[in-house]
Amino acid sequence: MHHHLRAGFDRIFVFFDDPDDPLIDAVPDDDRVDIAVNDAELQACWARWPALQRIARHNLAARQMLNAAFAVQLCHSAALSWLVVLAPDELLVTDGRELADSVSELAASVGQLALPCLAAVPESERVTDPFAEVTLFKRPQRAATTAATAEHAALLAAAGHTAASWFAATEDGRVAVRTAPGILPASTFRFNLGASAPQTVSVRSPRVLRYRDASFDAFTRRHATWGPLSSELFGHVALEQRQVDALLSPRAAVARGGARRTTASAW
Repeated sequence: MHHHLRAGFDRIFVFFDDPDDPLIDAVPDDDRVDIAVNDAELQACWARWPALQRIARHNLAARQMLNAAFAVQLCHSAALSWLVVLAPDELLVTDGRELADSVSELAASVGQLALPCLAAVPESERVTDPFAEVTLFKRPQRAATTAATAEHAALLAAAGHTAASWFAATEDGRVAVRTAPGILPASTFRFNLGASAPQTVSVRSPRVLRYRDASFDAFTRRHATWGPLSSELFGHVALEQRQVDALLSPRAAVARGGARRTTASAW
């Protein structure tokens, strides 16, 4: 949070899924930071989206989307023009530019910025502070393909790995969305921009650094917390095969609780 305040965020809304999370006490005492916990007061703010509210109790992704929808309302009420939704293990980096400068140059027809997401790659099994210790990142396959030179392509081909997946992170990045009335999340990563259909523009910067699996302990804890997962989202939206492979395989390895080597291989 200190990083994002320094980066130029005007406000930060922090949502805690566990009302008793000990990290609540670690939130900076700053007028620009507001805390919301998963209690009756917050759940009452979800009433605008009853279909998701009905499954929110047992579905973390639904709660994340409901919180994002509420954050849009908070931004609009506070006259904040743009919203970026981040996980607690993600950092937004701006390459030295002020956030306000990045969005002020955009045409009014742009309603959403698709931000590239770089996934942290730990070089040691034990990582105490990933934000300080992990400095190697995967680029999304789309970015890696367009940026690769002929020499890079030849090196990948000679390495004996599958070039299509070698050092390729998930394509699920983050977005910055213009907080117009009626904006609702389409997923935990994207927003539905409404009937006016403003543009979604992909940019190279700002970028998101994702430290989600930056240590073996973080990997096992995350998949254990999420628990069993089906191949359908919310019970009826089929996941793409790449999403099934990325989510179900490691989760199954953690759930089996078998040999550490098997789980480490999935990591």
